[in-house]
Amino acid sequence: GAKVYFIQDFETWGNDNENKKVKASYQLPYDLRISVSTELHDKLMKELNASSAVICNGIPKKNILKVPKISKKNIVIGFPFRERRAIKQDIKNTEFGIKNLQKFVHKNPVIKLRTFGFKKPENFPEQIEFFENPSRNELNSWYDSIDIFYVPSLYEGWGLPAMEAMARGCTVIGADTGCLKEFGRHMENCYKLNNMKNKQELFHGLETLISSDDLRQKISKNAIKTVNNYSFENKAQEFLELLEKLKIY
Repeated sequence: GAKVYFIQDFETWGNDNENKKVKASYQLPYDLRISVSTELHDKLMKELNASSAVICNGIPKKNILKVPKISKKNIVIGFPFRERRAIKQDIKNTEFGIKNLQKFVHKNPVIKLRTFGFKKPENFPEQIEFFENPSRNELNSWYDSIDIFYVPSLYEGWGLPAMEAMARGCTVIGADTGCLKEFGRHMENCYKLNNMKNKQELFHGLETLISSDDLRQKISKNAIKTVNNYSFENKAQEFLELLEKLKIY
């Protein structure tokens, strides 16, 4: 019968030896490749001349808010903590993000910073609240405490934290990559940055969002509406229909 190869990400690329391993695995003679985003599909075509079906990642319906966040006076900025993976380039761009968020908050001391990750590093900045290894329910509550969710990554295959934050009504700010490239609309359901290494552009984006309760409210409402179209249940059904079409089971 047909074989299915599910393609989650390309983030291991960057090291020559790793590139060879990854390319070799993607060139296995499978009958069908499935990508979680159009961007990954396009990258497969460009790098390996290998097409794929696109079935996007989804969020369980129970984790998607019914109403947008209510704007509050004291803004909290959250971000995902991911350690550097690539040797040559920090794709997650976390070091840049932490350094410049600290500078931004130094000028705006009423704003709080929060992050989450698997393990809190030693000598982590005291002014950033770190939530270590949260459960799914705890993470939903954490997103609910966040007003603006900043994703510093230079590249994402999909970027589930951004989608999770949108599902909880957060105003997401980040690059035009991954899920934001798939369904993000600048100033409508998210805020997109062009140069993820430009401090002034980041500061301008944050200031724009912080200064307008109405804008954050609009983005929150549209983000929830968008993610509702990408529920896990809907995407699982698409995957099942594809398998049935191929008569794999």
